[in-house]
Amino acid sequence: MLTPLTVADAAAMATVLGNPGLYRLTGGSPPSVAELEQQYHRQTQGPWPPHEGWLNWVVRTNAAAPVGYVQATVTVSSEQAALAWVIGPEYQRRGYGAVAAGAVTTWLADHGITVLLAHIRRGHLASEALVSGLGFHPTGQLDPDGEQTWRLRLSSNRG
Repeated sequence: MLTPLTVADAAAMATVLGNPGLYRLTGGSPPSVAELEQQYHRQTQGPWPPHEGWLNWVVRTNAAAPVGYVQATVTVSSEQAALAWVIGPEYQRRGYGAVAAGAVTTWLADHGITVLLAHIRRGHLASEALVSGLGFHPTGQLDPDGEQTWRLRLSSNRG
């Protein structure tokens, strides 16, 4: 289940994102509740630069407990979006990431996005498998952070 991200999600998400092992491949460290409150406030206020759209959801179990997040940064002028997700370690390998990323992919196609990108650290096999399962293909290009860019051409479902 996906719900729109709110500042009120910060405390529960700090627990989900609190395992230092989560940052082994991606870098960084667990955020505090205050850091997440600030981040979520910025994210819910709207994008900067203004030609982007920020879409952020909390991934939840059927019992509504948060397990991670999924987000899309939409570049409006090019009908392109970048997809990202993080699932807490104790919830990984249960399909939450694949279901959430798949739902957002479908939603983006339904709303006119034609190209979807994902940036994945080389060697992050679980993320590579997730995007491969959605139909993405590696482009051979690295982004400025050294992550491999994966690309999916979407068929618009708009009628």
